[in-house]
Amino acid sequence: MISRLMIIMFCWLLSTGIVTAQPPLPAHKPNILETATHSDILKSTTIPKTKKKPIGTGLYLSKTDSALYKDIFKAQDRADWKTADAKTEKLEDLRLRGYILYQRLMHPSDYVSSYEELSGWLNQYPDLAGAHDIYKLALKRKPSGTESPRKPIKNRIIYGSLRALNPEAPTYKSTKKRSSSQSALIQKLEKQIKNNLRRDRITISNDQLKQSEAKLYMDNVEYDRLRAQIAAGYLYIDMPEKALELSLASLNRSGEKAPLSGWVAGLTSWKEKDYANAYKYFQTVALSNYTSTWTKAAGAYWASRAALKLGEFDKVSQWLNIAADYNRTFYGVMAIRALGRDVTFNWSLPAFKQEHEDQILSYAAGRRAYLLIQAGQKSLASRELLKLHPNGDDELEEALITFSAKYELPSFQIQFAHLFKQQDDSFYDSALYPLASWKPKNDWEIERAFIHALVRQESRFDPRAENSYSSAMGLMQILPSTANGVVGSKQFSGAGKYSLKDPITNITVGQRYLLRLQNQLDNKDDLMRLAIAYNAGPGNLRKWQKELSDIEDPLLFIEMLPYAETRDYVERVMSYYWIYKMRLGEESTTLNQLASGR
Repeated sequence: MISRLMIIMFCWLLSTGIVTAQPPLPAHKPNILETATHSDILKSTTIPKTKKKPIGTGLYLSKTDSALYKDIFKAQDRADWKTADAKTEKLEDLRLRGYILYQRLMHPSDYVSSYEELSGWLNQYPDLAGAHDIYKLALKRKPSGTESPRKPIKNRIIYGSLRALNPEAPTYKSTKKRSSSQSALIQKLEKQIKNNLRRDRITISNDQLKQSEAKLYMDNVEYDRLRAQIAAGYLYIDMPEKALELSLASLNRSGEKAPLSGWVAGLTSWKEKDYANAYKYFQTVALSNYTSTWTKAAGAYWASRAALKLGEFDKVSQWLNIAADYNRTFYGVMAIRALGRDVTFNWSLPAFKQEHEDQILSYAAGRRAYLLIQAGQKSLASRELLKLHPNGDDELEEALITFSAKYELPSFQIQFAHLFKQQDDSFYDSALYPLASWKPKNDWEIERAFIHALVRQESRFDPRAENSYSSAMGLMQILPSTANGVVGSKQFSGAGKYSLKDPITNITVGQRYLLRLQNQLDNKDDLMRLAIAYNAGPGNLRKWQKELSDIEDPLLFIEMLPYAETRDYVERVMSYYWIYKMRLGEESTTLNQLASGR
C-alpha cells in the first residue's frame, strides 16, 4: 500500500523538478496475433519447442520469413516434418506458428495428434481459423475422465450457399397425423427405395412401395412422389411403358405436388414423339410451386421445344420467356440466347480504397488474414475473413469484397457473393464467377473459361479442398491415381498426393487429363461430353454413347444419362462455362448451337 508520506515526498520531487510527470502509457490489449510465440502450453513429445524470440510486430512479414513460411507449409503437406522443424527454427516472426501447428495436428494421414497436443493448441489459439476442426478432433480423442478441451471462440461466419442463386424446391409437408413409429417406417421405406434405385433395382423398389406397411401411413402425395422416383428409374433403364404408367398415375392424382412425375412423363412422351402430351406434362413442371428454379427453367424450355415441334410458335416464345427468368441456370441461359437477347451481368466492383484495407486490418482476424496471404496460405486467409460478418455494416461489406478481389481470394469471394448483394440489389457477379490468376505451366490448352467452370463446380476455388471419401484433391478435385496416370509416374502416391493442393500443379495436371479425355472424343469440340467424361469417367461415357446411340438430340442425350449426379454436373458446368465466356468477352459456339436447336 502506498503511504501518505510517500505521496507527499513524490509531490515534493515534482515541485522541485527532480522528476517530471509523464503521460500514462496506453493500455495494451493483447491478442493471439501478438502472443503466438514459443509455448509451454502445447505439450508434445514430437513437435520441437521453438526458441524464445521477440514477438513479431507490424503488418508485414520479412521476405525471409515469408519464404520460410511458404516452405514450411509445403514441407508439412508432404509430411516432411524434419524440414518443417528446421525451417521453423529459422523464423524470426512466429505469429503464424499456430497455423503451422494446426496444419500438422490436422494432417489427414501422416501425423496422429494426441489429445494433449490438441487441447494445448486450443488453450493458446482458440480464435484461429480451424479451431473448430481441432475441437471436434479433440473431443474424439479425449480420454475418459479427462477434462473437456477449451471451446473455440464463436464467430458469426459468412456462409453463402450455391443454392442461393437457384433456390431448391419448397419441401412438401404432409398434414397427416401419425405416431413416431409410423414416421420411422416411412423413413425406412424411403431409404430402402433410394438405395435400391441407386443399384438399378427398380422393380424391387416398386414392389417395396406397393407391399410395405408404411404406405398405410402416407398421404397420397407422399406415395406419388416416391412412385415418381421409381418411374424415373424405369425411364433410365429403357422401360418407357412402365415409366409412363407410373408417372401418369402420380401426375393425375397429385399434379404439381409431384413435379418429377410430370418431368418423367414429358421425357417419355418426347422420346415417343408424342409432342402434344409432352407439351402438357412439361407445363406442369414449369408451373409447379414444388420444384426448384433449376427444374422450372428445364420444364419451361422443354415446353417451348414441344410447342415448336407442334408448330405453335406463339407459345414457343411464351415458354422461353418463362425459362429466361432463371438466367443463371443451364436452360435459362439457353432461353435468353434463343430469344436473341444477352444475359445481363454486372462485372464491376466498388473501387478499392486504402480505407477498405485499413478497416479489414483493424480486426485481429483481418490482420491474421493479411499475414497468411504473405505466407502463401490464401485458403486459411479466406477462412479468417469469413469470420468478419458485416452484420449490416455496409462499409465493412464493401471493404471485404474489394479486399478479397485485390488479393485474389476467389473461394472467399464466392461464399461472400452468395450472401450479400450490392446496394442496388444486384449480385456481385465478378465475385460469383471469379477469375483466378493461376494458369497451367504450359499455358491454356483447354479453354480458360471451361477450366474455370470445372474449378467452380469441383472445389469452389479452394485449392486445399479434399474429398475424404474419394481422396480427390485441390482445385479440380483430381484423384492421385489419375494424376499418376497422367504424368506416368508415382509422384502423387503417398505423401506426394498433397502436392495436388498446389494450384499450379493441380490445374496443370488437370488440363493434361482433359486433353487426354478430349483426344478420346469423336468431336474434340464437344465440351458437354468432355464434362461428362471428367465427372463419370471415359468408360461410362463410352458405355452411355453406345446405349443411347439412337439419340442425336444433345439435350435429350444429357437428360437420359442414368446418373443424376452427372446430369446435374454437366448442366452446371456448361452454364458456368457460358457465363465465364461472357465475362471474358468471348463468343460461345456451344451455346449458340444448342439455343438454335443444333
